[in-house]
Amino acid sequence: MSNTTSSSSRSNEPAAGSVPEFIQKLFRMLENKAFRHTFCWGPDGTTFVVKDTNEFSKSILPKHFKHCNFASFVRQLNKYDFHKVRNADDGPKPYGEQAWEFVHPKFRRDRKDLLEEIRRKTPGKQKKEDSANKDSNASSSSSLAAANAATASAAANASATSINTNSNDMAIKLESDQNESISEFRQLTESLQARIDQLQRSQLEMEEKMTRLTRNDELVMTELQNFSKSMLAKDELLREVLDLVVKRDKGN
Repeated sequence: MSNTTSSSSRSNEPAAGSVPEFIQKLFRMLENKAFRHTFCWGPDGTTFVVKDTNEFSKSILPKHFKHCNFASFVRQLNKYDFHKVRNADDGPKPYGEQAWEFVHPKFRRDRKDLLEEIRRKTPGKQKKEDSANKDSNASSSSSLAAANAATASAAANASATSINTNSNDMAIKLESDQNESISEFRQLTESLQARIDQLQRSQLEMEEKMTRLTRNDELVMTELQNFSKSMLAKDELLREVLDLVVKRDKGN
């Protein structure tokens, strides 16, 4: 039983070499759940949808192809006979105004076994289809024109995004430089204030020392004055004593 299941599973997997590389990439991209918000299968798995061509061109295409051109992607789909699903102008648009939906009878979800049947259109078949259905060609040209417009819009948006990013970067840098300058100015101000405070403290200490020295000088002067008065009093007393002695000697 397991051998039968394994054999059946292998029969659903196409040989890698028999499936065009573009088709393999396209199927793998749709299997990536991270892209669902932009690029996914339709509800029944018979179509796939590009919901936002700008985001698809900018974020998804460059990861899988050597370009980010949505028009080139559409041309590649046309080469493998994919067609754009057209809705009535007044009909419902479940994926939005900018969505593109594509279909191929052999390109279906969970049917990798059908991928090897998708082939690049031959020049002869292309000429036959062109002569048989001019409307289809006109529609394809219109699709390519719209794809080119979408690509141009994506490029313009990318340019605008780049400008906005550069402007934001410049604004952030200016703000950072301004904040850095403010921080340096604040540090310098704090340093100067600290020095001023220190000088004020030193001045107060000097004033206190000068006050103490002045008081000491006054005390010394007072002591000197008192000493001078004492010396004068002693001199006066000594003269009086000498006078008495002289008078006594004369009386004798």
